[in-house]
Amino acid sequence: MIRSNLLGYLFKIPFMISVVLIIGGCTIMPGGRISYDSDTGTSLEVSFESRGDNQFHSMEVDELVQEADLILKINVITTEPIYERTKDGIYCQLARAKIEEVLKGKYKDETINIYAKNSSLPYQYQAHYEIFDDLIVFLKREDGYFTTLNNCYGQMPIYGDQVIGWYRTKKELIDPQKRLNYDDVKKRIKMILGEEMPLEQGEIYH
Repeated sequence: MIRSNLLGYLFKIPFMISVVLIIGGCTIMPGGRISYDSDTGTSLEVSFESRGDNQFHSMEVDELVQEADLILKINVITTEPIYERTKDGIYCQLARAKIEEVLKGKYKDETINIYAKNSSLPYQYQAHYEIFDDLIVFLKREDGYFTTLNNCYGQMPIYGDQVIGWYRTKKELIDPQKRLNYDDVKKRIKMILGEEMPLEQGEIYH
């Protein structure tokens, strides 16, 4: 009876599921957080762990928007492991994505290739991509390839019409559950780029 109660209690505590795979010196650790209620036998929540903290959150959102060569709304089509040595480190993933909308910059192709999982960074700060992800990404053009500006903080997941992880300053803690309407994010990007008038007095800046 004691063992049964203990197991029931443990299953109510969110736990991490992770798999570690070493490929060419790169560590790949997909993970997710699952909450499970053993009384009802139902899943309460399934979500990905926040991939970083403010130690590597080095850019304010204005700077992120201004310094990105491309800001895109994308859907990830494929990913594959690579071992690409560059001046910025060794990239361990190549993601190919369909471009849904260009929010900044010029890019005519329908798809784009992005280098990800820079092994010179701690894993939790690396930008990485999963097939079927819908994201807003802030990209930097390097020597013949694109990378994610500001590492994992240059990716904002999209669920329906809601964008996760929009933030204002590097001092503000990132809440992965903080949601902002996609059209509002587009408006704020245009405001930062000077393409749209600032908010009127009294309007709320989320």
